[in-house]
Amino acid sequence: MSSVIWISCESEDAADVNQQRIETNYTLSYQAGDNKTTASASFLFGSTFLKINSPGSITFDGDRLKETEILGIVDYQKSYSAKVAGGTFVYTNNDGEVYENTLSLPADIDLPASLTELSIAEGAKIAWEGAPLKSGETITFHLSGDGGDFYASISLVNATFIEIDSADIQATLLGQCGMSISRSFTGSLAEATEEGGVAHAQVTSETYAVNVVE
Repeated sequence: MSSVIWISCESEDAADVNQQRIETNYTLSYQAGDNKTTASASFLFGSTFLKINSPGSITFDGDRLKETEILGIVDYQKSYSAKVAGGTFVYTNNDGEVYENTLSLPADIDLPASLTELSIAEGAKIAWEGAPLKSGETITFHLSGDGGDFYASISLVNATFIEIDSADIQATLLGQCGMSISRSFTGSLAEATEEGGVAHAQVTSETYAVNVVE
């Protein structure tokens, strides 16, 4: 599973930079285990995170997103105690220019109830419950235990299962673990500054118990 690690010390005010050089990124994610949807947005000038200040604003379906900052990493979030299938982010920059982008969650996905044991020696072929993969989507299987975490991903269009090689699962994960599966989509924005940005949507199943054996 690929990830981006941001290293930042200081954020800046969006009002102090060229408005067309602001990169905008939006995420809509749903966690089935918590029945929680989160809409989030981040704004970057190069590698520096930006704070949105008046008259700029960021909303999701009319709800203003709340700013959070940790060690210079700034994002804007709003959580809902329900599944929100989609909605529209509206970003107004300090020049009064408005950008609207609508995101929808990808199709639901789940793990089969019969999957209660994984063998390190044999590996596994896991056929998920839900639609085949579409273009731009990725399915990620996550295994977590006291010995660490294991991820396996597939992005093959029309795939209906994910195969886990026996050599990939760490022996440190032997015993009781938790497992989940997610479907994500990443694409370009319909409306953006000259710098562009990314739209990301994801649904994640509940976490289930699984016994990992040799």
